[in-house]
Amino acid sequence: MDQKLIKANIALYNGSRSEAHRLLGEYAAENSHPEPEMTPLLLWLDAQAQDDRTARTEKLTLLVEKGGKNNRYVEIAREQLAWEQKYADKNAPAEDVPVLPDDEKPKRRLPAVWGVDLKKVAVFAIIGILIGAVLWAFLGNRPVEDDRSLVNLLTATAPVATTTPTLAPDRSVRIDPIQHEAEYPDGRLQISAFEDDSGRVGDLRGNLQSSVAGTRFFAMHLIFECANDGTCSNPPEAALFALTSTGATIPPVGDVGIIGEDLMQPVGSGSNTNGWVIFQIPRASSVNALVILQRPASVGGEQPDPIVIPLNNASAETPLDITVETTSDVNP
Repeated sequence: MDQKLIKANIALYNGSRSEAHRLLGEYAAENSHPEPEMTPLLLWLDAQAQDDRTARTEKLTLLVEKGGKNNRYVEIAREQLAWEQKYADKNAPAEDVPVLPDDEKPKRRLPAVWGVDLKKVAVFAIIGILIGAVLWAFLGNRPVEDDRSLVNLLTATAPVATTTPTLAPDRSVRIDPIQHEAEYPDGRLQISAFEDDSGRVGDLRGNLQSSVAGTRFFAMHLIFECANDGTCSNPPEAALFALTSTGATIPPVGDVGIIGEDLMQPVGSGSNTNGWVIFQIPRASSVNALVILQRPASVGGEQPDPIVIPLNNASAETPLDITVETTSDVNP
């Protein structure tokens, strides 16, 4: 995909319609006769770059008319137009808002404590006080020996059942990091493995996570070498996006990783760190590349062109069996 279209897609993700509109204009000036299969994507991006709702609706309608059949962007445009139509009149006059009868108005409730109504809290408190009083009276009339045995019985800690999440098999695929690397001012980034539809994704506490319905987890194992003559506190010091087969750019999922493996850690210049990055992609899409969006060289500086590391030549038959390190002496 053209660099300007990738940047326009990312600009829309960041909410900058004006930047996306500018990039699309530059692309149109350089490509007066784009390939026919690019038309739906271009119409979709052009529609989303419009600030005016009416103009956006007109562009979406044009996409539906000219995008062809069985096209993902045409289907999304239809859904958005239906949504726009459904909520077009949601700002109805105040007199049109129905007034509920008194017997249908929501009843006032007491505040809740940890999700429990205050009435129930009060009842539980009274019951607890009564039980405490009975135990106090009971313990006060028993010999010391019996008191000890009863106290031991009351304070004994029952075994706590611990459950370990059942992980899916490791189906990660090893690829040559030298053939899948990119260099930029802050360092060098390599892809050493990936795992499509991973069932080993968990949060920072090790709790197994499930992807949203209609999506799957795509994990990439990355190696980053810091080279900024200082400290790389947020490796890889760039924004990452998974470029899908539909042309979408999808950012990583935050605060998740592969259970049992570390995330990339801050390192000093000349040192390496590595770890897994997780993307959540639609089931109908495949991941074609990793897009690296560098930071501008200075505040207000021009945004560098995205760097794309293709995954097309990755072999899906080579299993991965490595131990992830996060120490500074790891060599890529």
